Amino acid sequence: MQDDEEASDTFMIRTQGQLQLNNTVLSPLTTSPKNNVSYDLLPTIQLLNLDKSHLNQSEMDDVGVETPTDFDWLSWNPTLKALQGMLPDSFIGISSETSSVPINFTLPSALPITASFAIIIEPYLLTSDHYPPVYVFRQLLLPLQASLTDPSATLSVAFDPVIASQWINFDSPTATLAGSFPSDFEYKTIHVTLKATSPETFLTATASFDIIMEDRMEGRLLSKRIIAVIIVMCITGIVSTFCLVYFLFIR
Repeated sequence: MQDDEEASDTFMIRTQGQLQLNNTVLSPLTTSPKNNVSYDLLPTIQLLNLDKSHLNQSEMDDVGVETPTDFDWLSWNPTLKALQGMLPDSFIGISSETSSVPINFTLPSALPITASFAIIIEPYLLTSDHYPPVYVFRQLLLPLQASLTDPSATLSVAFDPVIASQWINFDSPTATLAGSFPSDFEYKTIHVTLKATSPETFLTATASFDIIMEDRMEGRLLSKRIIAVIIVMCITGIVSTFCLVYFLFIR
């Protein structure tokens, strides 16, 4: 047995490869505020190469995608291999714009590669997502066409409580709410939800407002109280003026 017997160790040095995506143009993503999006990147991942060889299934499972902080509303779903999210409400009210989103395809055993795709941001189909309350007494006539930013969009309405639909009619061609309420209508507030849908992009937008039923008798009493206060203020002002004149000039 030789203690000084020569031994040799073999070391394997594995250099990182380079992900490659040759001449591939990513399709654009069209969205608008309050619309959930899912941008499928599996077809693109299947086109990735590592050192001029297609990725095997295990490597494709390990591929990740990173987005810049400017687009932190998009998150990577490793199961679906998709970027998912919802455009923030801060984009409500803006006109159409297009942005380029740079993304990094990553793989633990390789250097990343950068690609990009375009996001086309369409205007929100409604001028707002919440409108001030509408006060009515028995009769309602409310045109809604002006609330649409796209005249070609279709508009639908829903009521809470649902029973309000028995007295409120929505005319789709003119986008008008009209109706009359019985004197014994028990609800003081009706919550209305508007939904606009684009026939071209199928994007949607929602908004809400309240219809508040006014009590005519309460309104009359309030008006009488206001008038009474004004009269008292006038009388008080006249008396005060007379007293001031009396003490300054007559006395």
